[in-house]
Amino acid sequence: MQHYMQMRMITTRELLGRMHYSLVPSERDFMVDACDALYRRAHSRFNRHKHCEDILEEGGIELLLDVIKLWTQDEVMVRAAVRALTPLAKDTGDEAEHILELGGRAIMDEIQQLHRQDNDVLKECKQLLNVLTKKGSAIAVKEMRKLMVAMDYIKNQTLINNLLGKEHGAMSVADEVKEELKPHLEDDGEKAAKMKHGDEHDMLTWLYTLDYQKVTVTIAAHMSRYHSELSVQEAGCEAWQEYAATATDLRPVLTSGGCGAVVKALEKFKAKRRLVWKGLMAVAQMASHEILCSELGKRGAIATVVDMFHTYENDVPLQQQALWSLDALSTYDTNVERFSQNGVIPILHELLVVIPKYGKKQKGSAKDKKKADKEAKDPAVAENVIIPYRLRKLYTVAELIEGAKPPKPEKKEKKKKIELRPKPKKTKFGRVGDDPSWKGEGNSEGLDLDKGSEVEEALKNDKSMGNPYLSKDGKTVVNKGAIVPVNMKGS
Repeated sequence: MQHYMQMRMITTRELLGRMHYSLVPSERDFMVDACDALYRRAHSRFNRHKHCEDILEEGGIELLLDVIKLWTQDEVMVRAAVRALTPLAKDTGDEAEHILELGGRAIMDEIQQLHRQDNDVLKECKQLLNVLTKKGSAIAVKEMRKLMVAMDYIKNQTLINNLLGKEHGAMSVADEVKEELKPHLEDDGEKAAKMKHGDEHDMLTWLYTLDYQKVTVTIAAHMSRYHSELSVQEAGCEAWQEYAATATDLRPVLTSGGCGAVVKALEKFKAKRRLVWKGLMAVAQMASHEILCSELGKRGAIATVVDMFHTYENDVPLQQQALWSLDALSTYDTNVERFSQNGVIPILHELLVVIPKYGKKQKGSAKDKKKADKEAKDPAVAENVIIPYRLRKLYTVAELIEGAKPPKPEKKEKKKKIELRPKPKKTKFGRVGDDPSWKGEGNSEGLDLDKGSEVEEALKNDKSMGNPYLSKDGKTVVNKGAIVPVNMKGS
């Protein structure tokens, strides 16, 4: 209570100053109350933005992250610090971006794993991560747009560096700036982070320190982190297309996984036409380079492009873009071999053999019929895809017809039925269990028993049944009717 009353009487800057001096395990109770006080000020209706600015300027975000790292095992402290960060991330300033730059997402993942049994901590972490994801995606798009603008500059600086550095032993302006700033940037990571959104001098310095490796790593990291955000994936596809069109070094694309990122974006958002369009353009541009064309084939780009072609069967412009992508992918011989396994031949068969001979398939809707009638009257208005020359010459008509045939179903071997017990013998009338071998001889009316058998001896010794009949061959005959002695039969 005493801490609470004291905190209400001091300013936000003074409170943060005391927290900096109290960042020791013995001041745990004071830090819990202080984190709650920061939450109330950042969450209040009055002067909320002013409090958030003071917290950001006085290093409050760094302080709260340090509190989480120092008391990682203390769920009460962790919950208070994370709850104080959430309203800061929601503010309209650069607080969310600053939290991300300081590794806030990784810290939240670690906290969730460590306190996975504490529902209160998980709830606070989830709220903060939702805010960081929403605002972080917008920040990622803005940063990738900056990198797209900077790519042309990087290209020019790289060419100058290669020319002056290799032939004359001199350095370009960008390399001179890098060497000059290297010790300062290593010591002050926060200053390097602020260069992206500082004044004109800092922006120019940030531009000088860029290279292709940093560009590709940043784009790939954003697309991986915000894999479910449509805007980030669209900007990423645009960035990879721009990189493939302007860059002079393509190896960073392979090391950062750029080809796989584009294919995953197409597969995840194949229902979003704008992203599919941008993704297919990126595939076509990237496949113009042999090294990236090979990598795209390995990442399953051919099957993905074929899927897009069939998904948008009524969208001629998008199907055309898919054909340009397949044309670019066909420049690599191994990809041509993959065409036969990923459904490219049936598409070419329909476009080059079926449609020229029989025409397009008629759809059932009235709109499609009206469109077909209009195209029949004036063929000039018909929308048809243009098959690239390389795809036209890729297969003969016979190969297309043969390749378009559905695969033959594999013959399944008939399994032999395993009989665990033999079937019982059946009589003429089909009664299960009756054995024809039990029939008596000739006109006998019962079961034939061998002389001297146990059954015969038992019948002889049974006085109640009288003397049994004996057949001529010495066998005992037992009638199936009433079994009675001889002297009683017929009486």
